[in-house]
Amino acid sequence: MNRLKELKQAKKLSQKEIAKEMSISEKTLSRWENGESQIKPEKAQQLAKYLGVNVGYLLGYESNPLERLKSLVDELKEHKDLLGVLDWYTAFDLANDILAIASVEKARWLGRLNAGEIDS
Repeated sequence: MNRLKELKQAKKLSQKEIAKEMSISEKTLSRWENGESQIKPEKAQQLAKYLGVNVGYLLGYESNPLERLKSLVDELKEHKDLLGVLDWYTAFDLANDILAIASVEKARWLGRLNAGEIDS
């Protein structure tokens, strides 16, 4: 299932706005949102660029890396009793890994922004 409806709501866009930007009918957009019709590759690319995401994320093939990071942190919090078993160095490495992931994702986003692939 694609994430079109979710992204539309998150960005506070109307069907009318997106349909106009994409040069499609609102009915076509509705069919895409409800999974009644497949988004053609060229339109998926255009739509992903407009919404500021990659095609894989838009089509539901990839998860949002930041959401995954938050999920991992939540899992760690749920198992904080296990953190007592970790020595300080291991906990420090874990924190560094989390910061590295966030840094890489920020760099990817800035690169795409600077390349004009997404709007700020």
